[in-house]
Amino acid sequence: IEPKSFENMKNLEILEIYKNCLIRIKKEMFFSLISLKILFVQLNTINYIEKNSFQDLNNLIELNLDSNYLTIIQNETFLGLISLR
Repeated sequence: IEPKSFENMKNLEILEIYKNCLIRIKKEMFFSLISLKILFVQLNTINYIEKNSFQDLNNLIELNLDSNYLTIIQNETFLGLISLR
């Protein structure tokens, strides 16, 4: 998924990208998804998440990263997720 792929989807509330062979989450992948509440990216092969990848997702309440290959999570990885439960 290219950076800013969802740029024109400001009203999107649920995004399911599981079982898609994603390897990494890039900083601007979820750029401008200001209404997103639920993000499912489980069952991929994600091994790296760039810093500040979720910074625009202030309304996100649920994030599922289950069954990926994450080994290192940096301090700034979840910056901006102020509504996450």
